[in-house]
Amino acid sequence: MSEGPEVKITAEKLCKAICGKTIDKVYCKTTIGNEFANKIRGSDVRCVETYGKTWSCALRTCCFLLMI
Repeated sequence: MSEGPEVKITAEKLCKAICGKTIDKVYCKTTIGNEFANKIRGSDVRCVETYGKTWSCALRTCCFLLMI
């Protein structure tokens, strides 16, 4: 499992790559995931933040994705 500093560095690089961009493709393994994907498709990424070893993406739709 990644340590805190690596998670922060990865989140910063991810933010530089995707913040301000629009989500146009989403891949989900389950049909429940597809319903969620439809809600975030077309949204803009506002920021990427870390909370310990977890990071999250804030979207324009006020939806947050937590990545553990």
